[in-house]
Amino acid sequence: MASVAPDWTTDPFTQVTWGEGYIYGRYGDPENAWNIATKNSTCPIGSNGLPTECNGGYVISGLG
Repeated sequence: MASVAPDWTTDPFTQVTWGEGYIYGRYGDPENAWNIATKNSTCPIGSNGLPTECNGGYVISGLG
């Protein structure tokens, strides 16, 4: 995150900017990232399209 700005530990805007860059760089766009995440989810997908809680937290694999 330091590649975006030196205030990466305290500025949410810097963190979001870094995250967007990661998503676009690795997956092309947020929709593709979501499709990969939900396809590889270790938790069932609920009726709202979101992974359901699994073992006390949301567990999504395949994003690394």
